[in-house]
Amino acid sequence: MLARWERNLTTDHVIKRTTRQIMAAINAEVKRKPGRPRAIPEDMVPEVLRLYDGGLGYRAISRELAKRGISADWSTVRRIIKSRRSRGGGKNDL
Repeated sequence: MLARWERNLTTDHVIKRTTRQIMAAINAEVKRKPGRPRAIPEDMVPEVLRLYDGGLGYRAISRELAKRGISADWSTVRRIIKSRRSRGGGKNDL
């Protein structure tokens, strides 16, 4: 009975250690931040703001980004514009 318990304990320890080593190797290979990638790259945000300041709406900007190979819904465009404008320098500032 004790031998079986020791064998299971050793097996569990080996499995845990091996899993930990595998996960460490996988995490070492990944060179990106965790989470979902941004729909609109950070370097395109000034362009989105320029298009918006030029008079295009959210949906038109979304279509323009699609022509450039960036698939972003109009609501994503809206969120980015609203978040940047809340920091100051909005379209309607006088």
